[in-house]
Amino acid sequence: MSSTDLQLGIQKMLMKSGIPEAQKELIRFSLPFMDEEEVQKMYAVLEREAKTVQAAQQEQERIKMKYGMMVDRLADIEIAKAQK
Repeated sequence: MSSTDLQLGIQKMLMKSGIPEAQKELIRFSLPFMDEEEVQKMYAVLEREAKTVQAAQQEQERIKMKYGMMVDRLADIEIAKAQK
């Protein structure tokens, strides 16, 4: 990827990033002055963060579904007991 493409990717990832706004602004301000190696490192760090956040969100959804199914089963059991 070219340095310009990396910078655009960094800008997009910063929108979704969980880092504080002050740090985001600092990165946005200093991005044009960074050399290509620094831009690549910043891109790699933000990409890793995005993957970690995505994995955590998927795990959270999986757990919600698992416990939602357990609650539904327990509710069905309680209804069956009440009907007897």
